[in-house]
Amino acid sequence: MIHKNASCPMKLATKEINYPSMAVQVVAGESFVVSFPRSVTNVGRANSTYVARIEGDRSKLHVSVEPNTLQFTTVNQKMKFVLTLTVTGNKMKHSTPKRMSLVWTDVVHRVQSPIVIYKYNILWRRGDF
Repeated sequence: MIHKNASCPMKLATKEINYPSMAVQVVAGESFVVSFPRSVTNVGRANSTYVARIEGDRSKLHVSVEPNTLQFTTVNQKMKFVLTLTVTGNKMKHSTPKRMSLVWTDVVHRVQSPIVIYKYNILWRRGDF
């Protein structure tokens, strides 16, 4: 084992880390737009097409995936997509977390990534709870 200090010149927001899961904390009752850029690698068959679908409670928010279809031509090919969550107005004012999944499917495989939106109540910042 080598004991050396290391530093990374890149600063990434948590949402930019290429984990399969996506989570965001938002202020209850406020509008927001948050995007999760992701990179994926085809470990299945060559010439595979995966289509994105959102499963779970999407009420009160708009969810988009761009592109919503990934067409791989080779094994180990890398592709990128961006999942964006949007809420306008005072739609998500309660503190219950919202859970859903991004599911990529082809004729054989199903790849699922959990999505969680949890709310931060503005009163908590003041200690009025």
